Amino acid sequence: MPRRSRPFALALAGALLAGGAAAHPHVFVETRYEVTTTPQPAVQVVWYFDEFYSAMIGDTYDTDKDDAFSPAEVAAIREQVFVPLAEYGYLTELVLDGERVDMKGADRFEARWNGKVVSYRFAVPLPKAEGELRMLGFDEEYFIDFKPMGEEPVRLDGIGDPARCLPAAETRTSVSMGAIPVDAVLCHLGPAKAG
Repeated sequence: MPRRSRPFALALAGALLAGGAAAHPHVFVETRYEVTTTPQPAVQVVWYFDEFYSAMIGDTYDTDKDDAFSPAEVAAIREQVFVPLAEYGYLTELVLDGERVDMKGADRFEARWNGKVVSYRFAVPLPKAEGELRMLGFDEEYFIDFKPMGEEPVRLDGIGDPARCLPAAETRTSVSMGAIPVDAVLCHLGPAKAG
């Protein structure tokens, strides 16, 4: 199994010290998806980390301790945390009209820290801005638990009605626990069909 980055190791060490690493998540992420059409069709994936993990990332990367990430600090997070996630498909699954979206094009990484919560944002290009799009976050090691954020976890930028985005119950296989339920969001992009 490929080696995780330093912050993952720090989080795991913290979990072990706090009472052992059972087969359950140690990092909790609320996810928001923003589907845009400019400059090209894309899904902006936004992760909001729990306060414990946020504190570890903030402590590790906010080197000037100003409760914000400078461009140099964001660059370090990108190289040390985000880029290694490419090997895991950025822990994100996007399926458009039954076809998995290629995650290799993920770019435009941003990281923010407000002294309490760390968020990451990155863009994944879509081949088109219409059809049925299923979005979910999943870590097969079940180290990180992803949940769609709030009542409206999706924002559609002029390509449909957010009311056409619905929660979808999925099942994925975790290395440690076998089949587990996963929260996904299913959206119908483009104009509503008459009828």
